[in-house]
Amino acid sequence: MLKNFIKKMRRSAFDFNVVDGRTIGEITLRPLIDESADLLVVDVGARNGMQLLPTYYSANSRLIGFEPNPDEYEKLIAKKTDAHKIGANIPSFKKEEYHPCAIWDSNGDHKFFITVGPGAATLMGETLEQVTGNMYLDYPDNRRFKSFEDLHSKIKETVTVPCRTLDEVLGDGKVCDFLKLDVEGAELRCLKGAQKLLSEGRILFVFTEFVAFPFYSEHCVLGDQHSFLNECGFRLLDIDMGHNTYRRGAQELPLSSDRRLLHAGDAFFCLDPDRNELSNEEKQRIAAICFIFGFNTLALSLLEDAALTTAADIKLIRQAIVDTYTIKRYKHIWGSLPRLIVQKIRGH
Repeated sequence: MLKNFIKKMRRSAFDFNVVDGRTIGEITLRPLIDESADLLVVDVGARNGMQLLPTYYSANSRLIGFEPNPDEYEKLIAKKTDAHKIGANIPSFKKEEYHPCAIWDSNGDHKFFITVGPGAATLMGETLEQVTGNMYLDYPDNRRFKSFEDLHSKIKETVTVPCRTLDEVLGDGKVCDFLKLDVEGAELRCLKGAQKLLSEGRILFVFTEFVAFPFYSEHCVLGDQHSFLNECGFRLLDIDMGHNTYRRGAQELPLSSDRRLLHAGDAFFCLDPDRNELSNEEKQRIAAICFIFGFNTLALSLLEDAALTTAADIKLIRQAIVDTYTIKRYKHIWGSLPRLIVQKIRGH
């Protein structure tokens, strides 16, 4: 689900160099490293490892991951996941720990449904076949002629797995800098199991998958997550539509001849800096994540508010972002010139 998004975000402002050779990430994390801040990343649905964060951030933070699928958990521990097999760049963390359990809204054992598509395994039960049997995702190969039900969500095995809440797992005062949720319909359940953490402001940034319409008997959509996190003091920053679109039914037209239907995406939330009393360290920590995902003006404003980075360094960061994106823009224009010239000659 993350392949297109990861490719797009591979190089972010966090990795840009300022004029003296330091990166924006190094400057932003320096006050936190100097104070021995315990940067923590939580990956719920860790099947393919954490690929969203740059090398320098990962090297200076801890990772706690959860993967309830027994086979996928073993591959994760052995570093033989599907992502490893295709040579994906998966940065190493200062410390990593993985747990063979699911995150849920209560502790206990639950049925876990292993599907023909390993990425669709879920606690949510069977999909509604009248919906998923009519979904045909826009793949560039022959998979586009098979339904979502046949390719992904058909259940091949049911096992019992232990479930825990994030409130319990992180109940010893930990602050989570970055929470990733990829749990096939159980996102709201996971968030409800983190109610105490959220109410205490101990989760700073949430990256979560969402769907546009339900295809389990109980299935939250984007609005459900947005409403819940808004009540917890979070701000929706943006949504990414990098997932495959779909057709209802096997009828096919070229993409240029049709407006396809939205299947799913990813949403970015952060603890709202205007509705919460954040410490200077928390502002600095959120700023680091914002630089990673391209929310650069928000990151700069948080650095100014935190005052842990000098005004001179903030100026260098701003200039590096402007210069780098200007160069990218010129490269794009230069690369587009042959096509534009041909179109002009042809009278298009």
